[in-house]
Amino acid sequence: MRKSFFYINLFLLLFGANSFSIPNEGVPCCETKADGAIATPSIHKRAFGEADGKKVYEYTLKNCNGMQVKVINYGASISDIITPDRDGTPASVVLGFDTLEEYKGGKNALMGATVGRFANRISDAKFTLDGQEYNLSSYIHGGAAGFDKKFWDIIEVPGENEVALQLTYFSKDGEEGFPGNLNVTVTYTLTNQNELKIDYRATTDKATPLVLTNHTYFNLSGGKDAKTVNTELSILADRYLEAGAQNIPTGRMLDVKGTPMDFSMPQLIGSRIDETGNGGGYDLTYALRNQSGNLALAATAYEPLSGRKMDVYTTEPGLVFYTGNHLHEGITGRGGKSFSKFGAFCLETQHYPDSPNKPTFPNCILRPGETFRSQTIFRFSVKEGNTCYKTEMQNLYAVIESKFHDSESGYYFVELDPAKRETKFGHFREYSWLWALCTMFEAANEVEKVEGITGLADGIFKNMQHYYDPAPPKPGYGEYIVALSRGQRYYDDNQWIGIAALEIYERTGNEIYLDLGKSMYDFMMTAYDSKLGGGLYWREGDFETKNTCSNGPGILVALKLYKATHDKTYLDTALKIYDWTNEKLQTPEGLFFDNIKTKDASIGKAIFSYNTGTMLQSNVYLYEITGEEKYLKRAINMAGASLSYFYESGRFRDDYWFNAVLLRGYQHLLKHHDDLKYIIGFKKCLDHELQENKNEEGLFVSGDSVRNLVSHGGMLEILARFAEIERDYDLKDRDCAAENADKGAQKTSAQ
Repeated sequence: MRKSFFYINLFLLLFGANSFSIPNEGVPCCETKADGAIATPSIHKRAFGEADGKKVYEYTLKNCNGMQVKVINYGASISDIITPDRDGTPASVVLGFDTLEEYKGGKNALMGATVGRFANRISDAKFTLDGQEYNLSSYIHGGAAGFDKKFWDIIEVPGENEVALQLTYFSKDGEEGFPGNLNVTVTYTLTNQNELKIDYRATTDKATPLVLTNHTYFNLSGGKDAKTVNTELSILADRYLEAGAQNIPTGRMLDVKGTPMDFSMPQLIGSRIDETGNGGGYDLTYALRNQSGNLALAATAYEPLSGRKMDVYTTEPGLVFYTGNHLHEGITGRGGKSFSKFGAFCLETQHYPDSPNKPTFPNCILRPGETFRSQTIFRFSVKEGNTCYKTEMQNLYAVIESKFHDSESGYYFVELDPAKRETKFGHFREYSWLWALCTMFEAANEVEKVEGITGLADGIFKNMQHYYDPAPPKPGYGEYIVALSRGQRYYDDNQWIGIAALEIYERTGNEIYLDLGKSMYDFMMTAYDSKLGGGLYWREGDFETKNTCSNGPGILVALKLYKATHDKTYLDTALKIYDWTNEKLQTPEGLFFDNIKTKDASIGKAIFSYNTGTMLQSNVYLYEITGEEKYLKRAINMAGASLSYFYESGRFRDDYWFNAVLLRGYQHLLKHHDDLKYIIGFKKCLDHELQENKNEEGLFVSGDSVRNLVSHGGMLEILARFAEIERDYDLKDRDCAAENADKGAQKTSAQ
């Protein structure tokens, strides 16, 4: 019972008990000039001052949406970021100064600066490396004259979809007490998706500690609020570093749960700021959940007055959260305006402080022959108000949890009507088969992406453990709850689990899901043999057919693992299965037949949308991995053929979940082929279902019958993906049911 109520109560907590209306999040479309041309990104340069015989310039990066990022080559500092609010009005969202003298002054607070060679603190300003002790000029931020006080060389990098500045600095051996000649590059890139990417690269000729970060102060209100205590913040971390004197870590990790340091769920910065001690204010390092070194979401900030939202992604293991606790101490910014305590906050992505003296902390030593690489992305968007598909998603999630999730057993039902529940192998199966949970696993991941939360997919994964079957030759998941009625193991079910797991890993960096993806790969490869030249069977022990429904997702599992690990074995497997599937099962139009029989090589000629979906997405991945245009062309061809075959009538031809898999391919293709016709064709079918085939309880029906959990999981994924698409693209002629006033009663059905 606790499991069922957990999901429902969590949802009500997040979205409110009386209404599920949540402001929309989005990036504006690129500006159109008076002559109809689309604005292109640009770089502008102006003189900013001169010091020590060196000229300093301010460079302005501007994207096609009008967002601006300004950088000066003193300290490789961000001097300004200008983004629109929910009304489209641009304003500065970071603190800064008007003059070079202020940036060089003693009260510059590291404003927007690149910090190094070692950001943050080193205890007693010394460390021992390879048996030699090194003494530094200061214990904090790279020394008395760190990278924030250096003049950097700069190169402009223009482009059609993004513009960049590449800043370089040569730090000599012994500078501030650090060993090694160090070549450092910091690249600021502004994309048309309103992303500011910061890429760090460095090499050395002698082992040296290296921690780089950016010290920009954010106030997302754009001048509407002098404080940031009403900004909502979430940080993907369950632990933080205990600190002692001078804020030096002790080496212990503390749990955030129940403390003022807990931002694992969104809360206002000021909600418990007075409980932090030391006069109030945050200045601590979080140990992020993502410790993989891969790019993952680290934090999200939302400012309600302006509607601005900022997502922070990083490859770093730590995040320093600082609330400008000393900004009120006589520091004056642009226009002579004094700063205020808690008037801005920093989210500094980095390795842990005092790492050279803490062997249990992640390694921060760069050695000759190695290249230091790190990336942080600040993605800016706005929450504009309700979106119909997001509202529908929220309602449907609550309905599924209340109707399909059994409060007594904790299991899910696949059918609400007991008369439709199957009997197999002599056992009445009251609860769901594995396939339905696979649909919910992927859907939960998509809901988490839309809402910026975690935990939903974890709950489905825990539920799936009842289906885990460790039987040889490799462990996998069976079709039914093993303790109640052990059944068969289907390769495609396990592949769908692997696909969702690897997507969760890509988003969160949770190694559990990477291991799960690897396990699903190992299980699926027991389905491979040389009959008919290769390919995978679809069900364990059934050697009659090889199906697109097991080969298509098998390719995706292998490709996702290659992207996660760079192990070429996975890519080789993917290409082998890809070539076989195209040869044996592709139609002349570019779609895919269901199966081929091993006995006589005859073709099962049914055509389903999900088979085309997996193969379409495989081509997009292969294009991203190899850069070969042939894969992109094939993907576009498949998209066109599937649009005509599956969606021309304005009605879905097969199950919602089948269509959800094809939608994955369409959405992925949008990254490289900006044509919305596939999405619009799909949308017509979706809107028809929302308006015509949803009952008063919010459940989807076919005729007089309520659809099963597979269908509802598929629809939940579709709605979550359309919530993302609607956030990022202009879907014209919207007729989503949630926008119709006469559908308002549907909102209460999930309460």
